[in-house]
Amino acid sequence: MKLSYKLLLLFVAALALRASVALLLPFPSRDAITYCTIAQDMATGNPAGAVKLGEKRIPPLMPLTMAAGTKLGVPVFLTGTMLASLAGALVPILAFLIARKLLKDERLAWAAAILLTLLPSAVEQSANAMRDQSYVALMLGVVLAGIKVYDSRSWSKRWLMALMAGILTGLALTVRREAVELLLFFSLAPLAAVLFKPRTWRCAAVLPGFWLATVLIVSLVIRWYSAYSPTPLKFVWDKRPGKFIEKVMGDQDV
Repeated sequence: MKLSYKLLLLFVAALALRASVALLLPFPSRDAITYCTIAQDMATGNPAGAVKLGEKRIPPLMPLTMAAGTKLGVPVFLTGTMLASLAGALVPILAFLIARKLLKDERLAWAAAILLTLLPSAVEQSANAMRDQSYVALMLGVVLAGIKVYDSRSWSKRWLMALMAGILTGLALTVRREAVELLLFFSLAPLAAVLFKPRTWRCAAVLPGFWLATVLIVSLVIRWYSAYSPTPLKFVWDKRPGKFIEKVMGDQDV
């Protein structure tokens, strides 16, 4: 059987498992209830949802997407669960591709993929309207794109993969705050690599494309959010090192 067919079967199996668990869950998680409440307020034009999103320091993409689903007639919890399940089913596929490339052993790659398919915490997160698996899928997508930037011998493909990595990083930044560490790593790693292996300068040369795509996606999501919020979204650094947060409260000091 071709590898593509095997990966498709793995995706279908992972998605079916997550959908089955979602149907069996007695009630949503606390976080899922929070996202659903915020998204429902945003979908109905109640600014309290957008303000609450900022007060809880939740990046806006997940509630925005759930609110958009509501406008199409899909309930907020179902929209969020569908997104989480699809992302969760993609995680094993991405993990397989990364592991096969880095470990050079397809058996170990399959072991990693199957483990992530059956991992109880991953299944539970994917079966709820939560953002965790969406972030993991985006993060793995950035890693895979970064590997392809390094391996590619074509400038056009290298730039394309850098732009893809930037798009996924921008989406990740608007899903979870921790993505700022992903941004810093993929910004600094190519520059550091040049010091030890000068031939990798081609990877560092496409960093402007990565940064441009990241800023563009974050800007578009902020603009989307501004349509729901009475006050602008303000990105600031927390006093605690490494904590990137979002705050809606205008001129209020952090």
